Amino acid sequence: MEKYEIILVNLNPTKWSEQSWIRPCIIMQNNYANKVSRTFVISIISTVIKDFPHTLIIDSSNINWLDKKSRIDLLQVRTIDKTRIIKSLWILDEKHREQFDEKIKIAFWIF
Repeated sequence: MEKYEIILVNLNPTKWSEQSWIRPCIIMQNNYANKVSRTFVISIISTVIKDFPHTLIIDSSNINWLDKKSRIDLLQVRTIDKTRIIKSLWILDEKHREQFDEKIKIAFWIF
């Protein structure tokens, strides 16, 4: 597993306003941490489109395995154990990687 990889994750159980159910997520942490840790820092992917400065909108295609236009929400971040991962779906394409990294900076005020 590596940064920018889209994975299907079981997010249950959750509390209050946390995103729940089985849904696609994207790995945010660096590849060194991905190799040595039992956990991943992920961000939630949703089909509820809300375009904010901290979100990245991705159109559906047969290349990215998304059947609907989707939103990566860089404020919906969780650390999960590897056992929550059901399967790998795809890797974020090159054209969206730079945008993804910029959205992380915006979400966490890293300038």
